[in-house]
Amino acid sequence: MKRKVRILVLLLSLPLWLFAAGLLLEIILRLHADLWAVRNIGRINEIADAYRADDDIVFQEIKAAVTPPDTVLWRAPARDTILKTGETERFNLARERKEMILTCDVEGIIGHIYPCNRSGELDAISKRLSPGDSLSVILPPPEFADALTLIHQSEEHEAPGRDYPIPLGEGNEYLAECNAIRIAREPPEYAMFLGDSRYLEFMRKYRPNIYRRDWYMAQFNHSEFWTNRRGFRDREFEIPKPAECFRIVCIGGSTTVEGPHNDLTYPKVLEKNLREYFNSSHIEVINCGVDGLGFPNELDRMEDWLALQPDIILHYNIINNASWMILSATEKAMQEDGFMDPIYRMAAESKLIEAIGLSHVYPHTSYFKAELDNTAFSCFIRMEQMAREAGVLMAIASFAIPDSDAITREEQDFFESTFHLTPTKGGKLSELRRLIDEYNRLVREFCSQNNVIYIPVAENLTGGIETFTDICHLRVSGIRKKAAICFEHLRDVLGQRL
Repeated sequence: MKRKVRILVLLLSLPLWLFAAGLLLEIILRLHADLWAVRNIGRINEIADAYRADDDIVFQEIKAAVTPPDTVLWRAPARDTILKTGETERFNLARERKEMILTCDVEGIIGHIYPCNRSGELDAISKRLSPGDSLSVILPPPEFADALTLIHQSEEHEAPGRDYPIPLGEGNEYLAECNAIRIAREPPEYAMFLGDSRYLEFMRKYRPNIYRRDWYMAQFNHSEFWTNRRGFRDREFEIPKPAECFRIVCIGGSTTVEGPHNDLTYPKVLEKNLREYFNSSHIEVINCGVDGLGFPNELDRMEDWLALQPDIILHYNIINNASWMILSATEKAMQEDGFMDPIYRMAAESKLIEAIGLSHVYPHTSYFKAELDNTAFSCFIRMEQMAREAGVLMAIASFAIPDSDAITREEQDFFESTFHLTPTKGGKLSELRRLIDEYNRLVREFCSQNNVIYIPVAENLTGGIETFTDICHLRVSGIRKKAAICFEHLRDVLGQRL
């Protein structure tokens, strides 16, 4: 009898013991994963530094050979020259850079104001400020809080800043770029630079004649970025298009516009390859990419691109919609699972569940397909129709990311550290891979059914840290490889039309 009782007690307590064991294993796995991830990321960063140095050699050669036009402020002194200037020089720096400079303390209280006197918007803003005012006089609460974070994180060198909408009154606002440099340690003092944002419309359209030095610091040691009078990262081109010109317009987000120099983007490398092959200077490949651009804004801008009178529109993008689609697909799957929702929510954060592969099967791929159909392909249908009606060929490239099954564990930890579903929630490379694989499958199907040129970039652009700087952006070698793939699959199309 006692033996049966002991067995019964053991059986009844078994779930508790299993739960305790699972909880202990979860804690061990989480601590182990976090510690190893930090170590792995550090190791990959050291390796990446060597590739960044190689890219910088290429950049310096191009920079010496191809300088920006004088329509942009590339000769203006760098912002960090303020560290070596006096009062008079600071006024001159503001005018030369066409930026308003404010000195402030750690709380955002303004000490000095240096107006630029070259911008109606900035001049109007400077007149609203006096020494002793807070930056909150011109910045709405969310932007003011973010600006304080920017100040606290600033160092004694220039770094990419933030874009803030500054109210001007009567419903108008000025989209400004804000940069911070620490100019004194004791007591802490900072210089805030306010000037034109790169964007005319945030993450949708660039301003004309904008110049940025070392903007792409996350990818490259040094870089130069400028736009032409039409707001594209390219040289000037003619409208109407010359009769003898064959024009390709490359559209997309940062993975189209990227490169340490305007002449080291994939559209310009593709242009060079095509011109050399056909021995013709009448081939133009225009870089119309915009950092952060995604669907449906790509559809909204289709008329802008058709106005450039292209012969081919080449699309390469999906990453700027990826995080939202993963979150949306997961949320919808959980909602349909009813009472299982809380379990799946906990499982989604579990290292133990991740270790046994749930993230590779949940949510079901059908949820990703539904998001892609509603987001990307509803736009592609209309974009292809608009191109066809204008007599323009449409080309869509598959999208390349690091192969989570082929890279090392160290590389996977590094790449996942660059992937976020929200500003505070990291994403899994396996989730992204499943979404991108489904996107690429649907792109192939769409192109086959709609007489659209398919360019297999993902199938031919593979690699890890030697090719990618993060989950989607490329080193110079990767940019050149992508351009070569596009060349191989567009060469015959041009041959038939030239």
